[in-house]
Amino acid sequence: MLSVSGCRGIVGESLTPETIARFAGSYGTWLRRRAMGKVRGVLGRDGRAGSEMVRAAAVSGLLASGCDVIDLGIAMTPTAGVMVQHHKADGGMVCTASHNPIEWNALKFIGSSGLFLSADEGREMRALVESGIPYATWDALGKTHFDGDAITRHLQQVLKPGTTVIITADHGNDPTSPSTDHSREYVPACVIRAGLKGGPLGDVDGMSAIGATVLDHLGIRSSVKGSVLTK
Repeated sequence: MLSVSGCRGIVGESLTPETIARFAGSYGTWLRRRAMGKVRGVLGRDGRAGSEMVRAAAVSGLLASGCDVIDLGIAMTPTAGVMVQHHKADGGMVCTASHNPIEWNALKFIGSSGLFLSADEGREMRALVESGIPYATWDALGKTHFDGDAITRHLQQVLKPGTTVIITADHGNDPTSPSTDHSREYVPACVIRAGLKGGPLGDVDGMSAIGATVLDHLGIRSSVKGSVLTK
């Protein structure tokens, strides 16, 4: 399945190592043609069971296209976008299927701006997938570099004095659950803010409480029904 942001499929069926490498190699070639020379791309992945294989196939395709890879390890999609700008990279890619069930995975493509490709850019890149690409020779292959501090660096950029930090689980998009209704489940939550008294939160209103807390922090009045965790 194709979209503006990338491609997705079921691992081992529609999303095979060959397919992943072909898309990644086409993306690396697209970056090179736009830059007219050597390029670098960041690569992140989520913690799904299939993501390690998807990452390995994506690295292979990128290196074979002559694109250097800055491997972020497990990193959120927004973190990959921020790291594109931090490293002054030509683009980026994330191996994640977001809210889809556990058997799914995907490649999401990011441009040099740190944002997803535009519709026109996506069409240009997919045209290379369909037409085929010339792979780099042995002396022009890409190289891999590891950046293990991407998440910390991203947090340092966004955290400011007075910021409310909420650490929770992405249970609403849990690919391991057969249920499609997670709205009433309990979730773990840790709330951190300067001046906030420590102690257990007790049982609260699931994700609605987190939403209400975020809106309260931003000063936005809303009809969201949930406990504000900082009060």
